[in-house]
Amino acid sequence: MLETTLPYSGPLSLLLITLLGYFLSRFQFSSKQLALFLSRLLIWVCYPSLIFLRLTENFTKERFLTSWKLILIPPIIFLIGYLAGRVILKAYIHQHPRTQQTLGFLATVPNYIFLPVAIAAVFYSEKTQAALILASIGAELALWGAAIPMIRRGRIFGRQLINPPIVVALVSLAFIVFEIPTPHLVKAAEDQMGALGKAAIPVSFFLLGHYLGTTPMISRFGGPHWAIILIRLIIVPILSFFPIYLLTDPNEVRQVMLLVATMPAAIASVVLCSVYQGDVRIAGGLVLATQAIGLITVPFWMLIGYP
Repeated sequence: MLETTLPYSGPLSLLLITLLGYFLSRFQFSSKQLALFLSRLLIWVCYPSLIFLRLTENFTKERFLTSWKLILIPPIIFLIGYLAGRVILKAYIHQHPRTQQTLGFLATVPNYIFLPVAIAAVFYSEKTQAALILASIGAELALWGAAIPMIRRGRIFGRQLINPPIVVALVSLAFIVFEIPTPHLVKAAEDQMGALGKAAIPVSFFLLGHYLGTTPMISRFGGPHWAIILIRLIIVPILSFFPIYLLTDPNEVRQVMLLVATMPAAIASVVLCSVYQGDVRIAGGLVLATQAIGLITVPFWMLIGYP
């Protein structure tokens, strides 16, 4: 089995990988085709490998039956952001409909998996990382079933719920719940799957840098932009404290769930808005702004969170 900590998993290494992605894209040494290839590698191969290994190695049937409530937490976080957006963004109903839909999406969806997984890999135990990945099942269902229809003007498409991370997560849970022995072929490939799974962290940070380097900027900030920053980085973390406390135990798991609630807008928002005709400029500017301000707010919330 691979060791949990690899040379590229430290904070400084991840920062350097992010800067590499940023400068390569900024100076046009990395292309959209490369980013698309890495994104597909991440979603179709690396992340599913990480899901399978973390869940099957760290969950027994008994532990899953006592931890299944974690799946509810990301949808609750999404719902808090959505409701806060509905209330606060009413003041900006004069915005273009496409912009309104994008603002609602940004209020709803945090950077719920790759950035938290990378942070958890540095600061938390492997079991806590597994809890985060279990919770991500709920996030994926909420994203594709409820959040993306917001920028698609209400159109829901069920086939997108059948994607590699969700399928692998459900297969992993079947192995756990029905206590199915791991096939010999999978056991033989564990080291390779471990390497692919751990590659999810540096690849996600490289893509973070790439998309930050290619993200369009907002020419000026107005009320709607500050409203999203307020919702994502202040209101959602505050309102998430109680449900996270109620549904989780022990404190380390509470802390990593709070980490999800404190996250800035998802980098993937830019890509999703581009694909589904959202307002890419608004999404890009707010992703950059929330990431920058999140450097202050995320450590603050983690410091005053569950001791």
